[in-house]
Amino acid sequence: MLLGAYVLQIHPALCKHAHVIELVKSALSDRASLSERLGAVGDDMWDAMRLELEHKASREPSVAIVCR
Repeated sequence: MLLGAYVLQIHPALCKHAHVIELVKSALSDRASLSERLGAVGDDMWDAMRLELEHKASREPSVAIVCR
């Protein structure tokens, strides 16, 4: 649920970002708290991930264009 809150705040595709995937993998392999791992990410990194995901989304064709 916590990661869902980050998705709502940052970007719908946040779970697909390489950095988030690595955080989840490392938390699972180390049996560590994902909450602590996510909390350790600074605001500047969250902003950078959001900008990267927004840029990527703007370059992808929309569903309306693909369906024509």
